[in-house]
Amino acid sequence: MSLATWLFCLEHSQKTVDRMSAADYEEKVASPHLDTQVAVVGGGMAGLAAATALSEAGLQVILLEASDYFGGRVKQVQPFEGFAPIDLGGEFIHGSDSIITRTAKENGWVVQPCYKCEGMEKEYMFFYKDEFHPLLNSHPDIQEAWKAWDDIIFLWDKISKSELCQNAKNASCEDNGKSAGSHHVKPDSESKANSTHAELERATEIVSIQNPGVDAKDFKDMSIQQWLERQKCNDDVMAVFDSMYCQTVAAAPRQMGLYECAREENAWTYGDGNFRLAGSYSLLVEHFLKKCSEVEKRLCWQVTEVNWKGENGKDKKEKQGESKAGGLIWLKNQLGQTLTAKYVIITVPLTILKDGDINFIPPLPASKKRAIDGIEMRGALKIVCRFKSQFWPDNLNLIYRVRGFVSQIWMYTYDSMKSAEKCHLIAGFQTAEPAEEKINLSEQEVLDGFLQDLDHIFR
Repeated sequence: MSLATWLFCLEHSQKTVDRMSAADYEEKVASPHLDTQVAVVGGGMAGLAAATALSEAGLQVILLEASDYFGGRVKQVQPFEGFAPIDLGGEFIHGSDSIITRTAKENGWVVQPCYKCEGMEKEYMFFYKDEFHPLLNSHPDIQEAWKAWDDIIFLWDKISKSELCQNAKNASCEDNGKSAGSHHVKPDSESKANSTHAELERATEIVSIQNPGVDAKDFKDMSIQQWLERQKCNDDVMAVFDSMYCQTVAAAPRQMGLYECAREENAWTYGDGNFRLAGSYSLLVEHFLKKCSEVEKRLCWQVTEVNWKGENGKDKKEKQGESKAGGLIWLKNQLGQTLTAKYVIITVPLTILKDGDINFIPPLPASKKRAIDGIEMRGALKIVCRFKSQFWPDNLNLIYRVRGFVSQIWMYTYDSMKSAEKCHLIAGFQTAEPAEEKINLSEQEVLDGFLQDLDHIFR
């Protein structure tokens, strides 16, 4: 294979804050102090969406972003003249009825289908123990991994149906035997209501009855790792399961909650399929920037302190969870400059909050701290290579690479906007601990490792 151009993007949970001199900073920030109605901290997609909605509602808004661009992990580069930008971060649209799909349709953006995730076609395969295997293959390890996945999916189904059957208001309790490969349930209101502590206790009782190997007391805190071990899955089966599911959601099996995974998968309401914006996610970033054009924006403005003060300008003593109207919130950046706002919305990455990079005065309530501590956000590695010619089968779009240099590989081709030239691309993707272990590798080492793995797969 001949490599024409390659790109490397390592996204990890450690923060990357631009270090600027005071002089450089003053060139980017016109005013060191500003009073405003609402300050949105974080200029990723959540921050852009929040700023847009608030601005359209008639509020005065300022958007504060620590880095030198808006969009967060939705970031692009355009190294190939005549072709659409390459998404270095988020790339796919999951679901035919997501808000992004609807936004694309409303604006006339070209949306291209990617791999289907239905498991019946050879669009994506496992590469396991030096061989290609169709997704729903007869290999015992792959079959056992899918069975474990089915069990998790239908675990929630059992809970919902058991409660529905006991509710006199529901006339029937149907069972559908679809494979988890195509299972997308739109839960009814009864299922959605199973979030309170009392209902969770009832759910654990039901599951313990139907699954004797599960201790009801442990069910709420059981991890995917513990579940797989209880199902007697060996290391090979766990490796297959990790590649096809855990890597997709950027988590280690020991950190994924069984109950939460079952609930999340059954709560999916956004349709089937996976898609890609032909013009990259830059279209969505530009869309929001245009819609919030009236919003004051600050790049390289890293909020380091959020201080809620009373009407008299003195620090409030009450807990933030008991805050009352009135007073101002002071925000300080990395250079000590401040601005004030009546309200503040925090949309920064979870890792910023977990690492305490923003000092809240008074401290956040204990409930929020528990929530922050109870959720993980792991790192991800993505490498994109361009090749002069296509050496993979036309119908192969995605590979689950079990125990490889990366965990998932997808391939696609861009058409030129100016000529008949093609841009053949392969992306390697990995998350959680395997990706974080590569943080200290050089770009060349990552490139060499990825190309060697591709040589091994397509030898």
